[in-house]
Amino acid sequence: MTTRKRIDRKRLDQLAEIGARRRELRAELAKVEADIDPLLKGVYLEGWSWDQIADASGLSLQTVSNRLRKQGVINGERDDSGPFDQFTKADLRTERAQKIASERRKK
Repeated sequence: MTTRKRIDRKRLDQLAEIGARRRELRAELAKVEADIDPLLKGVYLEGWSWDQIADASGLSLQTVSNRLRKQGVINGERDDSGPFDQFTKADLRTERAQKIASERRKK
């Protein structure tokens, strides 16, 4: 003889609550995603590095690249002449200058 478990709505109601919350979160996420795109373009054109943009937006580098490409900001080809991270470039110049100065002192 098999015993049947009593069917009650407790789990179904919990599932319905979680499902409703999930739909709310998806709607909120869609709005956030739409708000990110115009900001990506502005931040990229200001010259921030790809890593900084990805960290700030919470997106992967590939997603940032795809979104900028869809907006027409970048094309599929590598573009080394575009905006750059000014701080990193300045740091590299400073390091080179310090290296040259230390080599001159050794002579």
